[in-house]
Amino acid sequence: MKSQSLLIGSRYAINKLDQSCLPTISINGSPLPWCNDIKNLGFYIDNTLSWTTQVRKICQKGFTGIHSLKRVRELLPINTRMNLINSLIMPHFDYCDFLLTDLKTKLQRKLQTAQNACMRFIYDLSKYDHVSPYY
Repeated sequence: MKSQSLLIGSRYAINKLDQSCLPTISINGSPLPWCNDIKNLGFYIDNTLSWTTQVRKICQKGFTGIHSLKRVRELLPINTRMNLINSLIMPHFDYCDFLLTDLKTKLQRKLQTAQNACMRFIYDLSKYDHVSPYY
């Protein structure tokens, strides 16, 4: 069964609850498991609505894609690198981005770091070079 149960609340309230006292939710006699986060149409929702899991997955996909492209970076001109990043990696950042409007500063920084890594790949910049002029 693909259905799951998600209890949404603040981190404090969820930690204060006794998980063993939660009622069992079942559909057609099959109990649904309680989860801390769920995936729906490729978007992760966690029980505190902090979007931590979603940001972590976006960054993971971005860095994995960049890492796999680094092997051929020297063989590709800048415009080809830009096209590869725009077609293979940026869609992960763009998908459901309108839901991520209330991100905490820490999560915003993680996303920005991953996007900066894309710019560094395209323009062959070092880790310490500023990427602002290249955007």
